[in-house]
Amino acid sequence: MNQSNRQTTIIVEGNSGFLKSHPLIKANKFVSQPNLSASLSDIIALIQEYKMDQHIIYLYQPSHKKQQALWKLRNLFLPELNIKPLPYPNNHAEAVHLLFLVASNPSQTLQQNLFAWNVLKGQMKSFVIQHAKAKKILKTKDKITSEDKYMLYQNDFNQKKLNKGLLNALLEQIKGYIKGYKLLIIQETAEKKYHYLRSVNQIETTDDTVKISICAVKDLGVESNG
Repeated sequence: MNQSNRQTTIIVEGNSGFLKSHPLIKANKFVSQPNLSASLSDIIALIQEYKMDQHIIYLYQPSHKKQQALWKLRNLFLPELNIKPLPYPNNHAEAVHLLFLVASNPSQTLQQNLFAWNVLKGQMKSFVIQHAKAKKILKTKDKITSEDKYMLYQNDFNQKKLNKGLLNALLEQIKGYIKGYKLLIIQETAEKKYHYLRSVNQIETTDDTVKISICAVKDLGVESNG
């Protein structure tokens, strides 16, 4: 998959800082939409600021109401613009995959992009390891003292809890699921710093690790040390 030379404008609801720094997608223009409850008219006004851009992705927090509003915006209010509303995937690493796929293929229709994404999802395994007190730790930025409180989830389509315990033990468990797969990994710390990795062996199990998002695919089309 070769990334197009044309820059894509990516509007992200919520925190986009870690996305715009990821090596696979940082060449694109990122715009933050911090107001998750923005009205349709406010969203239209924001998008119109970038109406000269040829390819616009709007990554939104999933809800049926928001999906309906954005498709209405795309088809009725701003049909002349190449706007692609996309729901935020199950984890951060999946979001990178989705944005890389769609931004790399600006000439495809939204329906073609979504079909390609569904094909990729069929080859994908997604996992999240998160500390049980992640929200509190991110708020206080404290070091993690309860090292056995990590939770392992598999969230390919529906979230399923697999295990709980020490971070190292859960990472060893994941290795059994991803043999032969190519990986994207995003590690988040208590200070909201992000590390972009390509192998479970690269993960440093420090006492400030709050969350690890792992996405494994059989064929991403880019080099990986797996």
